[in-house]
Amino acid sequence: MDQIYKILIVDDEPLARFSFRNLIETRFPGFVVSGEAGTGPEGLEIFSRIRPDIVMMDIQIPDLNGLETSRLILERHPEAQIIVLSAYDQFEYVQDAINHGVLGYLLKPVQEKKLARLLDLAVQRIISQRETLRDLDQLKTYRQIAESDMVSSFIYGSCGGLSAGFYADHLKPSVKSGFFVLFRLDEIPTQMSRISTDISDFIKHLPGCSAGRWMGGILPVFIKRETGAEIDEVLVESIAHRLQILSSRTVLTGIGSIKSNPAEFPLSYRQAMNALETGQSPGQVFEYSRELEDRFFTALKSTSPDNPVEILDQFLRRLSEPDVILRDCQTALTEFLIQLRRFMEDQGDMQGSLLIANMLRDIPLQEDRLELLSWIAQSLMDYMELQQNSHAVEDLQIRKILKYIDLNDFNEVSLETTARSVGLTPQYVSKIFKDKYKMNFLEYLISRRMEFACRLLKESDMTVRKIAGEAGYGDVNYFSKVFKKQKGMSPREYRQSN
Repeated sequence: MDQIYKILIVDDEPLARFSFRNLIETRFPGFVVSGEAGTGPEGLEIFSRIRPDIVMMDIQIPDLNGLETSRLILERHPEAQIIVLSAYDQFEYVQDAINHGVLGYLLKPVQEKKLARLLDLAVQRIISQRETLRDLDQLKTYRQIAESDMVSSFIYGSCGGLSAGFYADHLKPSVKSGFFVLFRLDEIPTQMSRISTDISDFIKHLPGCSAGRWMGGILPVFIKRETGAEIDEVLVESIAHRLQILSSRTVLTGIGSIKSNPAEFPLSYRQAMNALETGQSPGQVFEYSRELEDRFFTALKSTSPDNPVEILDQFLRRLSEPDVILRDCQTALTEFLIQLRRFMEDQGDMQGSLLIANMLRDIPLQEDRLELLSWIAQSLMDYMELQQNSHAVEDLQIRKILKYIDLNDFNEVSLETTARSVGLTPQYVSKIFKDKYKMNFLEYLISRRMEFACRLLKESDMTVRKIAGEAGYGDVNYFSKVFKKQKGMSPREYRQSN
C-alpha cells in the first residue's frame, strides 16, 4: 500500500489509546496514528487541525459522547470514515451509530480481523470518494472547455472542426437564438487570472449566459434569447457592474442583435464589436460574403474551375469600398486568414502557416484601412502565385529529396531527416510522395533499399549481413523478412536465382 492513511483515536482511557496505536502501527502497514484525543470537543479540534482519513471513536467519552461527536464531524466533513468503539454490546448503540453515518461498530476488546475488514472498507470508500472528486473536477474542466469552445464557434462560425450549429444542437437544452455582449476593461489589471475565474463563476449562474475566452481586455459573453424578445439590459448591466467591482476598472459594453440561427451568431459578435469600438447600432455592421470565402477555398483545393486569385481580388475589393470601416475590415480579414491558416496546416505547409500567423498578429496594429488591404493583397497574391505553380514546386522538391537520398547513406536517411533537409514537414513530404508515386515516403524508401540490396546481391560477394547494414538495416533477420515480403524470396534465394 503506497498511500499512507491517517488515523485519529478518540478515547478517554490512555491505556486504550496506547493499545490501539500499538495495534495499528505494528499490524497494519499503510496506516499511521496522527493524533489522539480524550474528549469529544478535543476530538473535534484535532480533527479540524490534522484532517485524518479515519477516526476510531469510543462512544463513552466525556463532555460530548462519541455518537454526538461523530455526528458533528460528519456534518462538517461527510467524507470522514468513522469506526465507533464500545465495551457494550447493545443494539441501540449499533443502530444509532449506523444512523449517524459511521462506517462501522466494533466491540472492545477489538478483534484484529474485524478491524482489518473495516479498515479495508474505509480505504475502498476513500479511494472511491477521491476518484469521484477527481472525475467531478475533470468534468467541470471539460464543461468549461466545451463552453468556451462553443462560444468560440459562435464567434468564428466553427471551433475545432465543429460548426456553430453542431455546438448549438448538442447543448442541453439546445441553443436556437441569442446575442453577443462584449465587455472591455479600459486597462488590464495585474490580477487578471483571478478576475477571469471570479467573473466566469458569476456568469455561469446567470440564466442562459456563457462566457468565452478573454481576448486581451475583452470578454465575450453569449446570452440565449428567443427571437423577438427584448435584450435584457438589466442582465447585461449586472455582468458589467460585477466585472467593474472585481477589476476596479471602467467597463465598456458592446451589444449585438439577437440572431435566430447559429450560422448568424458571428454577425451578432461583429455587431457587438462595432458597437464597442464605434458606438454604431447593430444594424450598421458590415458582413462580408461567405460565398466568396467558400469559393476561394474550393478553388484553392483545385476542385473547381475558378481562379482563386480572382476570387481573392473580389474579396479584397469589397473590403476597400467606402462603406467598410477599419474595424470591419480587420475583423473580416482576421476571420478569413484564420481559415486560410487552417487550410495551410492541413496541407502541411508550415511556412505558409507561419506567414499567416505573422499577418494575424499585425492586423490589429494597422491604422489605415487601405494600407492594410494593400499589404494583405501583396502578401496573399505572392502566396497564391506560388500555390498556382505548386506542381512545378513539388517536382522541384521531389528532385531535392531524391538527391538527398542518393547522396546519403541509407543508415542516415529517414522521413524526419529528409524533410528537414528540404525545409518541409514530414507530413508534407509523405503527402507529395503519395501524390507522385502512389506510396508514402517510407514505402518508397523501402523500395529503394530493396533495389540497392538486390544490386549488391547480384554484383558482389558481400555477406547478407553486410548487405543488410549497407541498405540501412541493423538487424539482418528483419532485413531478410522485409526482403522476402517485397521480393517473394529470401536474399540467399534471390542471389542463387540471379
